[in-house]
Amino acid sequence: MLSRRFFGSCAVCSAIGLVASRAEAQPQPRGQIPAETAGLKATILRRADLPGGAHEVVQMLVEVAPNVASPRHTHPGVESVVVLEGSGEQMIDGQAPIPLSAGATWQVAAGVPHAGRYGPQGCKFIVHLSVEKGKPMSAPA
Repeated sequence: MLSRRFFGSCAVCSAIGLVASRAEAQPQPRGQIPAETAGLKATILRRADLPGGAHEVVQMLVEVAPNVASPRHTHPGVESVVVLEGSGEQMIDGQAPIPLSAGATWQVAAGVPHAGRYGPQGCKFIVHLSVEKGKPMSAPA
């Protein structure tokens, strides 16, 4: 009889622990980025903590409407980008413009202003951004 009660207690505690773990595992918004701004749509795909706990990597899918220019901005961490489709040009302060097409990549150091101009097909790319937790992901430059 004691073993049944003990087993029942363990089962209830396990179920509560499982529900609590799933609730904690839900991604929490940190460092907001506008979901859609003037022809730019950013969808957060994944967040992952970096060792040490103070920084995270945010992976986003960015979709840009045809003939849109992104405003000049900066990020508080390193930004790495891979173009999936479309065309355009990326301008990073201190560098020659980067022509964009499928497969093009670029990286921007923390705090360096940059902007983009996108062609008649628009553009779609994956962004990997490392940022300090709780800080804004981008700021106007």
